[in-house]
Amino acid sequence: MKKVLVFFLALLLLAGAAACGGSGGRAGEPVAPIIQPLPSPAPTPTHDPNVPLPVSDEQLFGTVGEIAWRVDRDTETLTISGTGAIPDFIDEYAPWLWLGLRSPISYGDEPSLYNRLVIEEGITEIGARAFRGLYLTSLSLPDSLQTIGELAFQNIDVSFLEIPKNVTVIEETAFFWNWQDAFYVDENNPNFCAIDGVLFDKDVSTLIAYPTQRDGNIYEIPATVKHIAAYAFIAWDICTPLSGIVLPEGLVSMGDGAFARGYAFFKTTLPKSLRTIGAYAFEDLWMHDLILPEGIEELPDRVFAYADLKRIVLPGSLKMMHNEAFYGCYKLEQVYFLGNPPALAENAPLLCNEKVILYYPSSLSSVWAPNGETEWNGCKIEPYDVLPEIPEIWERFGDREEYW
Repeated sequence: MKKVLVFFLALLLLAGAAACGGSGGRAGEPVAPIIQPLPSPAPTPTHDPNVPLPVSDEQLFGTVGEIAWRVDRDTETLTISGTGAIPDFIDEYAPWLWLGLRSPISYGDEPSLYNRLVIEEGITEIGARAFRGLYLTSLSLPDSLQTIGELAFQNIDVSFLEIPKNVTVIEETAFFWNWQDAFYVDENNPNFCAIDGVLFDKDVSTLIAYPTQRDGNIYEIPATVKHIAAYAFIAWDICTPLSGIVLPEGLVSMGDGAFARGYAFFKTTLPKSLRTIGAYAFEDLWMHDLILPEGIEELPDRVFAYADLKRIVLPGSLKMMHNEAFYGCYKLEQVYFLGNPPALAENAPLLCNEKVILYYPSSLSSVWAPNGETEWNGCKIEPYDVLPEIPEIWERFGDREEYW
């Protein structure tokens, strides 16, 4: 019986030894469980997303249709060559922009690979937004250039820009929100000219663009000008020396956003010749009083958005007020109508509050308040017999810094 028991114990010891064989273990030691290795954790990012990644040489050139582009690291120059038009870039960035703007958009504060732009002979058109936002020390345009598209040089920062002799078309917003000291035009160009650094058509009837970094806090628009192009003067009020503008009698129209972002006019009454005002034209206007002339028939969308107005006189010719014409005019207190109630476009609230009172001529009481109404479009209304005296000259003209 003892021999049988010893035999079975021996078998158990042999089985244990076999189970440990190949693992380096010894008989009687616990067997380590088999564990599947865990996947390696993702490496901790070491690159600051605000610092541009290195750029390889293969990323410094390319083509877009018939257009070739190349960035030279040594001379810090972007060169565009080929024939025909540089295309529009409405919903995307041009492939060369990121090398000039880098990431994030820096306006010159982050390193870029070029600060000079050379567009060679053969290029006839610059498409929309092709060179928006670049910070440049120099810019060269070819004599072959004929068209500069809308927003082509949007927000570009360059001291001066010369329009070549064969340019025939400059879209109104080509230099939207520019950061230039001056415009120049080849003297042989039959379509455009520059006067004191300001860009006009040849007969000086349209002011196309004002260089926002031009010296001087007051600018008198030439008497020949009849139209102000869209966004011709747009600039952040704190980023331009200009604060006051003298408008000429004879001015007929102004485009969208023509004087947006913080200016004042010499006279509180706009020119009697004025007939058309674009949307956002007087955004951020820093005047307390303004008189619109007879002949104005419509107030477009947000024409006085965020203006500093306290009192305004609207002409008897006014027939239509569009969406939120006085949006954000929180200081507005008195609106004087000289004629009948205008039609209101759909969703065109006047943003009236308890301070705002609309005044109408007592002679038109039967139209404004046939049943003795005291409100119109949610605003208080009252008749008046005589308009209050409004100073002809804006009392704080030209002193924006002191004003603010």
